[in-house]
Amino acid sequence: MYSRTRHSHEIDMLHGPLLPKIIMFSLPLALSNALQLLFNAADVIIVGRYAGSAALAAVGATTVLVNLLVNFFIGISMGANIFFASGYAAGKKEQVSRGVHTAVVFSALSGIGFAVAGILGADFILRQMQTPAEIAPMSAAYFRIYLIGLPAIITYNFGSAALRSMGDTQRPMYYLLFSGILNVILNLITVIGMQMGVAGVAIATTASNYVSAFLVVRALAMEESCFRLDPRQLRIDPKVLKEMLRLGIPSGIQSSMFGIANVLIQSSINGFGAAYIAGNATSVNIEGFILTVINAFSAAGLTFGSQNVGARLYKRADQVFRTVLASGIPVTFVIGVLMAVFRVQLVSIYNSEPAVIAVGGMRILAMLPLYWLEVVMNGYSSAMRSLGHTMEPMLIAIVSICIFRIIYLHTVFAMSPTYETLLLIWPVSWVLSIVASIVVYRRIRRRYPAEDAAAA
Repeated sequence: MYSRTRHSHEIDMLHGPLLPKIIMFSLPLALSNALQLLFNAADVIIVGRYAGSAALAAVGATTVLVNLLVNFFIGISMGANIFFASGYAAGKKEQVSRGVHTAVVFSALSGIGFAVAGILGADFILRQMQTPAEIAPMSAAYFRIYLIGLPAIITYNFGSAALRSMGDTQRPMYYLLFSGILNVILNLITVIGMQMGVAGVAIATTASNYVSAFLVVRALAMEESCFRLDPRQLRIDPKVLKEMLRLGIPSGIQSSMFGIANVLIQSSINGFGAAYIAGNATSVNIEGFILTVINAFSAAGLTFGSQNVGARLYKRADQVFRTVLASGIPVTFVIGVLMAVFRVQLVSIYNSEPAVIAVGGMRILAMLPLYWLEVVMNGYSSAMRSLGHTMEPMLIAIVSICIFRIIYLHTVFAMSPTYETLLLIWPVSWVLSIVASIVVYRRIRRRYPAEDAAAA
């Protein structure tokens, strides 16, 4: 029924040297994420330069809230990635086909539901985050318009998960490039030309999100493999959805733990005033570039690992894990140090106010050289998830990320309520998560064969 020909955009993850293939997979993914961040950075730069620091702070005050929603569904899409990759490697074509159609329908429906709930509750949520009164109306406007694009964001992520599971990270990169250029053009029109401020940025972002979602859905509709999307088969398969959610919800909750904790941290930052909000938001935007590298290696570990586990190549799956760490750690460390050295210049691109530059530079110097810890943390999580164990990483995240950070805020930060004290919360929680992950992963791995079951 479906072609078994391996196309040029696919990667054979089951045979041959791993490092060049992991790089071939990770590079387009990192570049596509970096492109997206560049276009997002253009949003922030345009707002900061042409709408003022208050508008910049208004967007920054909603950043962690937006990330909370998006990261939750990205986490769930990881479950779809595991489902697709393991099924594809095991030759379960009909299962993969039902998964693609289920994922697209689920994306649209869940996106609409969460968007409506967020739009109705925007004012209440922002009040609970202690958003300053002078920027609250702008933050609410930005957040509501951004949520209109949530169905597109979720659909894009699930569609990209399907493409990634067969090794295709190039086409999503091209789609983001196109939609990102459109986003910048629309920003120039709405913010500078039409003087719409934060509302203009949100409109441009929402429009470009729908374009990227359309392009991914179109790519699946033109597929010749079991990943082909047929509009006549668009329906939810309850068994498939249950399995995807079994694998994905723990990953979504795990991803959200960072967002939930960061929402609470953002509330503390909001108490320092607009300059701290803007400077912190600028640094977060810059940190996103190093996270593109980390997330690309993490996605490679998850996808390569899931395919090899699906083919019962356990020894090779171990090699995937080691290769991801050995390549991701030094790359991330070098990038982090370089960004710390040029922190003033980087922050100055976004905003020229000395107070904003000082705050943004402070965060970059404290955190960027330590971001390689996230490679280790995410690497262990991907290794566990590729073996089908998604509950364990979730529980580790709940304890070492969410619960620890809440305790930190009410103890250490309460005793020394400074921005410098607040910044320590991230690296300390990373170390705790890594220690717990090492212990749990070793116990999980012992349940599986040490050698490959058979030649693939």
